[in-house]
Amino acid sequence: MDGHWSCDLLQLRTQTQHIACGQPGIGESRDAASGHTADVATKECLGSLCRARTIAPRSCIRLGKEWAQASREQSHRHLAPGHPPVLRIQPRLALSACYRSTAERHNHFILLDKYGRFPFEALPRNYKVAVTKFGKAKLDANGLLPWQIGVYSEKLTEAMKAGKWDEARLDAAILANYVAEAHDPFNTTDNFDGHLSAQPGVNERFATTLIDRYSSFFPMRPNDAIFINDPTDRAFEACLSSHSWLETILLADRNARHGENSFTDEYYDRFYNQAAAILIRQLSDAATDVGSFWLT
Repeated sequence: MDGHWSCDLLQLRTQTQHIACGQPGIGESRDAASGHTADVATKECLGSLCRARTIAPRSCIRLGKEWAQASREQSHRHLAPGHPPVLRIQPRLALSACYRSTAERHNHFILLDKYGRFPFEALPRNYKVAVTKFGKAKLDANGLLPWQIGVYSEKLTEAMKAGKWDEARLDAAILANYVAEAHDPFNTTDNFDGHLSAQPGVNERFATTLIDRYSSFFPMRPNDAIFINDPTDRAFEACLSSHSWLETILLADRNARHGENSFTDEYYDRFYNQAAAILIRQLSDAATDVGSFWLT
């Protein structure tokens, strides 16, 4: 599965040296919040400031290493004074420890095509029901991304209610990472790197190279953040929407390669012309969703 999580849409970095990848995840319990409630002023501040339009779209997405630094700088420029500390993610907040963990990798994708045909109604969205139907081993092997988003959405809520801002800051960073990954179409399929369609590396060309080459031309228009009633269900919808673009992206890649023996400038111009609208949409939707999950 290494190739599946190597091309992530988002990587946030932290000054913290380690992330406790052993934190409670799917199917695990954690202590309830201590009973504290978040300060009303903080909630109001979060509600007014955690709008996708006030957070630079590039703060929520990473596609290409060179673009990552610029995206983080943009995010801090767009955070208004007085912003709740939970959303002031430090530029060096690192998720590398979790990515190095073999046990953690299944949290970064979901192979929807392992569960039949779109819209994959055979797969229950309730984790316990899904385990009963398919078994934990199969769920783990096919990825847990939408459920993990639900887990970290709850963790962030609990941390904020308890006023545990250091914990909330870390949970917010990890949650944003998972939400962004749900908007990468290649994180939702067994054909995660194009090996099943004889298009090896198409995920890198789509989710890294197009950004590196053309990001200055991207008109980013995320919507205002909204409250999400069911974070896990919303995560599934994001994964389904991402998955629905796969065939169009693969076709664009094939068309762009027509008559080309290598991935030339002309190939990338063609690929961009045919696939950029999808990429920009996914970036904008991810920015909106990150703001919405933070607001929730």
